[in-house]
Amino acid sequence: MLRDHPVSGYLGITFFGMCAIVFCVNLLPNSSYLRLAREGFTVCSMFRSRSIEWRQVGTFGVTHIGTRRLVGWDPAHAVEAREGQQSRMRVCIRAATHLRNES
Repeated sequence: MLRDHPVSGYLGITFFGMCAIVFCVNLLPNSSYLRLAREGFTVCSMFRSRSIEWRQVGTFGVTHIGTRRLVGWDPAHAVEAREGQQSRMRVCIRAATHLRNES
């Protein structure tokens, strides 16, 4: 592939090389976690953490993205202001954290 289409070949090598780096970073300890505390919870992915206080959370729910089940949360202000189920699902997907398969 490199001889016939060098640009495509190098783009493929670059893309999949970066995917391998991201995969390896996710295997490192403390790179991804969910930490629950009395004040709220902290979600960390790829060493970037975000803390959310319980008073900022309206509801929790389960949503599906492809074949994956994800737990998400709606911000408290979105529960009051939402207009139908689609709005809730967008917020839920944006705030989603991975749920391990039970099977």
